[in-house]
Amino acid sequence: MAIVIGLIFVAWVALAFVEQKVLKLPALVHVIGAAIVALLFVLVRSDRMAFVVTAVLAVGRAAMITLLWVSRPAAEGLAIGKALHTTTAVMAIVFGAGAALLCGIPPAILMVFAAYIIVRVIREYWYKRRGGIDRLSLSLTLRVTELSTLLIGAFVR
Repeated sequence: MAIVIGLIFVAWVALAFVEQKVLKLPALVHVIGAAIVALLFVLVRSDRMAFVVTAVLAVGRAAMITLLWVSRPAAEGLAIGKALHTTTAVMAIVFGAGAALLCGIPPAILMVFAAYIIVRVIREYWYKRRGGIDRLSLSLTLRVTELSTLLIGAFVR
């Protein structure tokens, strides 16, 4: 069990540093997220927590890519948004939904619905506040979606 928790933590932190280099998202927030997931993994002791962690990683990033795909950038712009193609975005959404299905159909429906609501709310708020999305909105989308997916996966059967 400790080895699995350690591997999940290391994988999450590795993803954090990749995202920090590519999207300039703050790495400390990722490390805190990894620690919360590791703690919940120990507390819940579910036989499907490995599936839940997979869904957390996939659904959170799918939501972030979806926000980047359907939104216009703020005044300072996001260079990575120009390189995002429809095929890539759709593949991310499909992989996120597929990872959610590992947790079962009812949790998957709730995870996808929660991610949709989070993307819509953050997008509307950032449009009104800054005229478009920026790195902070992507980071917030990732964190909030990961948290909602984690809670749904851990407690909804």
